[in-house]
Amino acid sequence: MIGVENNAIVEKGKEYLSQVLLHLVDLNETELADLLKEFHPKACKKKAILVQQGKVTPLAFFVIKGCLRLYFNEDGKELTGSIATENEFLSSHESFFFQLPSSYEIEAILGRIILDMNGSSTIEFNGSSAQVIPTIYGSGGDAFNYINLKVNNSYGTSPQLTMDGAVMVSGNLDMTNGILTSTTANRMFVLNGGSCSNASNSSFVTGPLTKIGSDAFTFPIGTDNDYAPLGISAPLSSSDYFTAEYYQDNPGSVYDNSSKDANIETLASDEYWILDRVGTSSVSVTLSSDASRTDSIGEMNDMIVCHWNRSKWEDMGNSSYTGDNTSGTITSNPISDFSPLAKAKSVSGGAVLHVDLLSFTAKSVENVHVELQRSSDLKTWEVLGTIDGNGTATVMNNYNYLDYLPLSGNSYYRLQQFDFDGASEFSPIQSVYFDSKGLKKEELFPNPSSKDITIRGIDASLIVRVVNTAGQDLSHLISELSTGGDFIQIDIQKLPIGNYIAIIGADILRFSKQ
Repeated sequence: MIGVENNAIVEKGKEYLSQVLLHLVDLNETELADLLKEFHPKACKKKAILVQQGKVTPLAFFVIKGCLRLYFNEDGKELTGSIATENEFLSSHESFFFQLPSSYEIEAILGRIILDMNGSSTIEFNGSSAQVIPTIYGSGGDAFNYINLKVNNSYGTSPQLTMDGAVMVSGNLDMTNGILTSTTANRMFVLNGGSCSNASNSSFVTGPLTKIGSDAFTFPIGTDNDYAPLGISAPLSSSDYFTAEYYQDNPGSVYDNSSKDANIETLASDEYWILDRVGTSSVSVTLSSDASRTDSIGEMNDMIVCHWNRSKWEDMGNSSYTGDNTSGTITSNPISDFSPLAKAKSVSGGAVLHVDLLSFTAKSVENVHVELQRSSDLKTWEVLGTIDGNGTATVMNNYNYLDYLPLSGNSYYRLQQFDFDGASEFSPIQSVYFDSKGLKKEELFPNPSSKDITIRGIDASLIVRVVNTAGQDLSHLISELSTGGDFIQIDIQKLPIGNYIAIIGADILRFSKQ
């Protein structure tokens, strides 16, 4: 408890705190007052432990009277890291900024009065005129991070907010209202463990945004009045940096849209994204699609993510999709090389069956699973894949299945749905005609192989994709060694031992890895 006799000391301490904060960042009166509200007076006794090693204590301290010590235990010895006296800050950095277990202890050497600030605090920019978010680097060379930052500016002219340097958010970036401009020099960073929420057409980041860490993340980016998010799966390393930016322009104005894989039919001509990486992690990328900002080039199941590899656009696949061509997303296979990304309509290398299940699942109660079945004669049916059920379905669910080994000529597909009570029913039958030249087995050698394979009799400019017998795309585990006019040599050493399928355009070839 802070007694009445100490109130004057607390108020004097807040005056010093105000001076320190204004030395660090440029704040107006309202912003300073809001920030001071986050600090709370606390009396502590001599030898009181404020932060314990190994525990999460997201507090930062400003000493008004007394003295604090930060130390850690190593081999049974106490080693002092730093001392904070009157009008100085002290915190366990990883516990305050990232809500991680502290590597240090903080104790009160001389007990008196401190101001503490919780690591879950939120700074909100809610002005009615243009605002500038102060950089994390103060004029005195000190630095700090924002924990949670809320953009909620109602100014009628975009952009509502800019930054005067690098801004780092370790908690949540809440995009409630207002456009935030980020540039290469004055950039927004979201740190490891950080997140973003509430982004929309009325609130997003225009310009580059950098995400640091091993979190799956959706970049809240766009331009003008169009929100165009890009998502990545979780990187393997917490030190990897990914920077994304959206461009509402024809990628052909910068890159050659006529130079592309054979499986790419049409590239989107009115938008693309830049995604750069500092690090080593491969990630799957999710691109958004919205008819309100761009023209449709096809159904979502026909769409693929494409990557400009500095000489041509390459097919990065469509491992899954949501929604439809009015509003939806497509997700790529794992990507290891980063640069421009765009959407495209594919020329399918396999037979892709798309079935509208609305009328079928509307009758489903207690759905256990659904089987996808194929036949060449409408008499004998084989099961290609199984999809777990959703119980009682009241909304549409979209699923992708790529038949990597389609039958030559006519194939027939159907769905069989099974319920908990043992009953089942079939969907309408869909027919697909597939015309494949097919490669001869002798054109791939050696087979089996433990190191590399050579494929002859093909267009060497085509991309080789490799899938396992379960249909999983493992193309990211192979690499091109050499090519000629009609052959390509592929390094397969990273593939696990097993049986595989190589897909080259419309040609399909089996091989084994020893």
